[in-house]
Amino acid sequence: MTSPTDERFYTELLKLLLQVASSDERIDARELDALVSAGRRWSVPAADIDRLTQALAIGPDDRGADLLDPGSPVRLHTGMSPSRISAGPRVGI
Repeated sequence: MTSPTDERFYTELLKLLLQVASSDERIDARELDALVSAGRRWSVPAADIDRLTQALAIGPDDRGADLLDPGSPVRLHTGMSPSRISAGPRVGI
């Protein structure tokens, strides 16, 4: 059993690894499987894993999606430069 501090650490680690996995602008099926498996091994609460993938709108059908393909269901978009930086409420991930 992991402590709440460990759960928080591993949830943050999982978020970081998801950023690394998508740095090549693709999320490979093996990468997504490995991340979910790691989260389970580290006792990251299933709800956190679900919220993380839902927040990114990533599901099993999106495995291997090309993040730069305009026809892809999961894509990266160039954002607008903000006129100012602000922060909103945390979403619980």
